[in-house]
Amino acid sequence: MGIIEFFRKKFAKDEAEQTTTVDQGVSEEKFVSDLSFVEMQDADWRKFAGILKKEGVLSNSYEKSPVSIEYYVAKDNTPVVDMTFKSATSDSVRRVQLMNNSAFLFVNGAIESFPETKRNKDLNRLWADFQNRLRHYNMVDINREGYLHALRGKRLMKKAQKMMGMRDIYDREQEFLKQNKDAVYDEFCYSAVFERNENGFYDYAGEMPKFVPLVETEDGHFVSGEPVMPFTPRTLEHCILRMTEGQKVEDGEFLVEFEKKCRQLQEYSCFESEDWDRVIGFGKNIVRNQYLTSMTADDCQMR
Repeated sequence: MGIIEFFRKKFAKDEAEQTTTVDQGVSEEKFVSDLSFVEMQDADWRKFAGILKKEGVLSNSYEKSPVSIEYYVAKDNTPVVDMTFKSATSDSVRRVQLMNNSAFLFVNGAIESFPETKRNKDLNRLWADFQNRLRHYNMVDINREGYLHALRGKRLMKKAQKMMGMRDIYDREQEFLKQNKDAVYDEFCYSAVFERNENGFYDYAGEMPKFVPLVETEDGHFVSGEPVMPFTPRTLEHCILRMTEGQKVEDGEFLVEFEKKCRQLQEYSCFESEDWDRVIGFGKNIVRNQYLTSMTADDCQMR
């Protein structure tokens, strides 16, 4: 085979490959579905009527609100919206019938499609534009719902992972009680929480209620120690009972906020037990009584 024949065949092969690549690279026209029966029912027909009035399909004397709206499915399974509008200044009636691919205008019972009037052409043009708006709004709504579902899925996954890790919950509870058996808590407040992500790093996950212990220094002073977060009813009870009187008074004065913080700990822990209700109710009584005792003492001193 000569050199010229070699290059001729190579050129032909390269050209064929490029043609194939171009053909495969041509993107298909994006599919756009028709509006569903439900989407038709969710549309703002007053807004559409306002557009029709602005463009002259409905005269200015017509109200934006249709006097009747009927939804049904045609024989070809196409959803149909049939709306009737009345004039405020005359007995004139206009009816607008909308389908996915067409729209029809009736003026006092007479259809304006045969022959088609300018108003009917305008109606079809405006209906096509309005359908695109509805599809866009629907896309935004569905994507938002999808995003919220994804977030909920992540939360459920985290909850599932926590629950699957509770096989040793008793040992962890005992370790917490052991490490904090002598603790005295002078604050029950919000503090930052960091959670390990799927890559093994810790991310800021918000703030949660924590109990802050008092720690005595070598020179006899007291400072705030490392906050702790109870994760079972028993560990919560431990922390409540070991709060200072001043902290009990503060929480007793704001009882609703106290319960809210306890419930947040319950939810975050993912440990399910009926004992949460009993411990939180018990804790509310503890702090309420301490607050009432403090108020009584203050009254006596004032006298």
